[in-house]
Amino acid sequence: MKNQWKKLALAVGCSLLVLGQVPVTVHAEETVATQAEVKATLKTATDLEWDGKTISFNNPNSDEVFFSYKIYRDGATVGEQTGHAGHTVGQGKVYEDVSDFITESGEYTFEVRFIGSDYITLSDWSGEGQPYQYDDSKTKFPTPTVTVEADGTIKVSVDDQYALGTDYKLEYVLYANVYGGYMEAGRVTSDKDTYNFGIFNRDYPHFVKVKVKSLKVDMNDSDTTEYIPVNSVSSGTNNTSSSNNCNHDYEWVQVNPATATEDALEAYTCKHCGRVSEYMKAPNTAYAQFNKDAISAIDKAAANATVTLKTNMWVSFYDSVIDMMKKRPDVTVVVNYFYKGTRYVMTIPAGADLSALQASEGYYGFRYLDGFFPAQVEK
Repeated sequence: MKNQWKKLALAVGCSLLVLGQVPVTVHAEETVATQAEVKATLKTATDLEWDGKTISFNNPNSDEVFFSYKIYRDGATVGEQTGHAGHTVGQGKVYEDVSDFITESGEYTFEVRFIGSDYITLSDWSGEGQPYQYDDSKTKFPTPTVTVEADGTIKVSVDDQYALGTDYKLEYVLYANVYGGYMEAGRVTSDKDTYNFGIFNRDYPHFVKVKVKSLKVDMNDSDTTEYIPVNSVSSGTNNTSSSNNCNHDYEWVQVNPATATEDALEAYTCKHCGRVSEYMKAPNTAYAQFNKDAISAIDKAAANATVTLKTNMWVSFYDSVIDMMKKRPDVTVVVNYFYKGTRYVMTIPAGADLSALQASEGYYGFRYLDGFFPAQVEK
């Protein structure tokens, strides 16, 4: 891990050097050639959002990448850091707790850049996205009390003057301790005060952090708890003897299913002893789930209903979504989507003639559909 950090720091430093952020004396033709060699080839982060003191964004790159981010308060830089504790992230939604930087009242923004696993290839900086307004004068929810049962069930209690589901929700974030660093392995926001990620007796130590997410306009979220062990390995029980004597036969097992915003998390698990060799986000499963949800919503809509499909991440449909619209010509479909910093609302009216639409490799882009059903900028 130390060597990996050194390589990453060296590569980023070299990249900054050749990109002109550090003065260098070279001939003009050498400058052009050098800049061409390090031209950004990774796709840029999209869908930058704040969720309290957590930032999130979409990684459109199919390969695992590192990322770094900058945090600004009222336009001034308050921090720059390599994300995910130096681990790579896969395609899809990425979350990062930046609460250490959110310490004073102000308007916060952030931007993200990806770094290839070769430590050299870069993306462009993403731009800052929508701001987050933090007011440190507001009362803060108390930090929750968390206990973990022997089977891995997480139990949470909060001052009972507040009502769960009315005043607040709970965010559970699961981490696997892999190669000396914490890798996020699951995230759930719930109005239940118990949750079980189902990772008991997995080979890597697992930990959970919990915080109270405020639903009250006059209160801030709570502080996040420290890392709390949730399985027998992380609790100190030695359960590896059976796996050491096992002739491992691995298969991919789903840990968390895909949602419309988060790819499914899978673990490469031994069929016999339960040892986990590695974790992986299943690529494009969130996009597939978004389309499945769209098809289901249109299919199950009441007669002559209007279905609104809202997304912060995706800008196209599978052709199967349009096929379902053709099967339900009585349904009006409203598509509310985010594109290059602007939110658009597009209405496909009931009975619309969809015969002229042409899919591109099985997809219908929202900007393409906008040529038939003009979108309006959301006010």
